[in-house]
Amino acid sequence: KNTKQNMSTIDDPEDVITPIEPVQKPTNQEPETPSSVAQTSFSLAKDYIYGWLFARTKNLRPLGVFCSRDRFSLPSPKDIISRVKTNLVYYQTNYFLVFAVLAIYSALSHPLFLIVMGFITAMWLYVFRWRNDPFKIGSYEISDTTKGVCLFLMTVIILSL
Repeated sequence: KNTKQNMSTIDDPEDVITPIEPVQKPTNQEPETPSSVAQTSFSLAKDYIYGWLFARTKNLRPLGVFCSRDRFSLPSPKDIISRVKTNLVYYQTNYFLVFAVLAIYSALSHPLFLIVMGFITAMWLYVFRWRNDPFKIGSYEISDTTKGVCLFLMTVIILSL
């Protein structure tokens, strides 16, 4: 077929190419603004947190069961690991709640500790997440293992002060 045909002389409908129109947003929607995007993100985060909390609290064991003296017994040496694993799984929500309450109490009663922990966290994040180029002393490149050991020692020294 002649490709330079006039459109009025095309006999075969398959030779006609119909243009594809761009997809339009529905006109009844308002354009997204930074505040609407932030509200949507906040709403999604809130839904995620509530869903996570609901999933955790449905496994929360009653305080009477969690602290019952009748349930405490000394396991045999061969059963210790199995018993610890079972208790961690069964009471994981209770352990998390105790940890969270103690962490909040510690942060409120010792705000300097919270600042120090923020500094230590930022130090670890900077070294392992935010910094893209390798650490070098002269021409020697420091490995991740060495960085980890140094940061661990610095963390222990800072927390022991």
